[in-house]
Amino acid sequence: MSTWNLGADDVSEETRTWKDKLASKDGHIAAQQNQLLKQTTELNELKNRLNEALQKLGDEGKRALQLETDLQQRSEDLRNEKIASENVKAALLTAQEKNRTTNLEIRQLESTLERIAHTSDEHNSRGTKLEREKSMLEARVREMESNLRELAQSQPTITPGRRATRPRSSSLSNLRITTLEQDLLEVRGALAKKETDLQAVSQKLAQIQRDSMQADNEKVAAEKRWSSQLETLQASLEDKEEELRYLKEQQGDGSREEELLRRIEEDDAKIAALEIMLRGQEDSKELKERLRRTEAQLKDQQQRLKEEEEHRVELIREKEEALDELDRVHRNLSKELEDRKALEQTLKER
Repeated sequence: MSTWNLGADDVSEETRTWKDKLASKDGHIAAQQNQLLKQTTELNELKNRLNEALQKLGDEGKRALQLETDLQQRSEDLRNEKIASENVKAALLTAQEKNRTTNLEIRQLESTLERIAHTSDEHNSRGTKLEREKSMLEARVREMESNLRELAQSQPTITPGRRATRPRSSSLSNLRITTLEQDLLEVRGALAKKETDLQAVSQKLAQIQRDSMQADNEKVAAEKRWSSQLETLQASLEDKEEELRYLKEQQGDGSREEELLRRIEEDDAKIAALEIMLRGQEDSKELKERLRRTEAQLKDQQQRLKEEEEHRVELIREKEEALDELDRVHRNLSKELEDRKALEQTLKER
């Protein structure tokens, strides 16, 4: 039964007053119901927005995890690059040490070759001198033998039945023959000594030639070792240049992190706007608490991203230092290779 029919026949002042109050209450209730419906609609809309914000927060969390994974990968790449840079430094030091050792060996071989060549020239000169002296002694021997034959033929023959007469110059001839014989013996002794010296010089010259051939072979072997080391260094240098180009290509990938921070700031502003809209709503305590927790999570996430960004900047700085170090090593290796090529060209020209 409607409240308007109560006391319909009662026309007293009190009844009319109650009717007016009831009508006013009904209108107030209707207004309250409309306001409650509106607030419920707004609350549902806020819940939807909160769910969207939570969904975005989850997405940003995933992106942050991916960013952390990328940073870890970058850190690992940087460590590997540092190890590679240290290996290149060690290889460069080893190559420089080998280069110094090789240069020392080459200088020693060159000195040995020069000494052998000088000794060979001296022995050749001495051998030529001995050959000339030998020829002179042989000519002198032939001359003495000819003189002896002439003296022997000039002796007078003894006729049978006659007593041999002694010529007046017999003593002089005998003295001359004796002198020639002594000279002949001395010349033959000197000739034998010269032949012995000539054989010794020939043996020394043969030994010098063998030493020279051995020194040449050692020089060729050293040049081959040097060429092999040069090729190894060239290959290592090409590998490091490839790694350097790759690292330089990877330097410009910081835009993704900046975009992630910008989106998180936008979500932070949206959460702040939602919080402002929720002020004055009596039935939104739970929603406000969820928003507060969400905001706290976003702040934590922002702090983590800030720390990761600082870490990324530090990694980039360390990477640039490593790249600068690789450039320096590259220049040193290039200079070392050019010096070796110049030295090799000088050795070939010699």
